Amino acid sequence: MTSSDDSTLDEMLYSSFHDSSEGRAEQPTPSNSFSGEENSTLSPPLVARPLICGGCGERVCDRFVLMAAGQAWHGVCLRCSQCQCELQTHPSLYCKEGNIYCQQDYCRLFGIGRCTRCSQPIPSSSLVMRCGNMTFHPHCFSCQECDVTLLPGNLYCVEGQSLFCQSHYICYQHSQGQ
Repeated sequence: MTSSDDSTLDEMLYSSFHDSSEGRAEQPTPSNSFSGEENSTLSPPLVARPLICGGCGERVCDRFVLMAAGQAWHGVCLRCSQCQCELQTHPSLYCKEGNIYCQQDYCRLFGIGRCTRCSQPIPSSSLVMRCGNMTFHPHCFSCQECDVTLLPGNLYCVEGQSLFCQSHYICYQHSQGQ
């Protein structure tokens, strides 16, 4: 539903830019120049049609327009396709296969995998520690026995999917009869 104010706004925005007889943008003339130079010209207007919200399909007339996934959105319409949280205040959003996601749902659905130690998801934006084909949260990259975090440069040993600091690996080997 449009009000008379909306119609007036449309008229002001579009009628001054379009030639009503041909439906094309008017070509600027040097006399329309704002720079004060007689030979400069104006660029053709970029506004060609009203912006339509990708969520509700209504016209977006807000002072600030949210652009996501190649579409304009009302702030309240830009929502995660999974949890329906409003995304206008989130620092980032993710688009995949035509759907929009918050970071939490995107990582849950499309994350790079699970931590070898705790089996919890690892978001694609997180730092990880790798050992062979295993991936760990940095705090899970620790000795299986004493839970000391193993840092780059530390000596450690791998047995199956378990990590051991050097001293506990020796103990592990003795307990296994090796």
